[in-house]
Amino acid sequence: MRCRQEDLRSIAAPALIGIRDADIVRPERAVRVFRSLPRARPGALPMRSDLPLSILPAFLDAPVTAPERPK
Repeated sequence: MRCRQEDLRSIAAPALIGIRDADIVRPERAVRVFRSLPRARPGALPMRSDLPLSILPAFLDAPVTAPERPK
């Protein structure tokens, strides 16, 4: 499914953009999505099929506000 950047920019919820080194998603695409979501945080995951749950508490416990990113 393709989303327009305007639609992504309107999402106010925090988002964790995860990409594994074995994914078919190209890193450039993940970066574009990350930059379009105002409260996104990046996450590069190792080449494993299971999500390393150790990264989730830091994401879930993070402050609600997101740092400003360059345009």
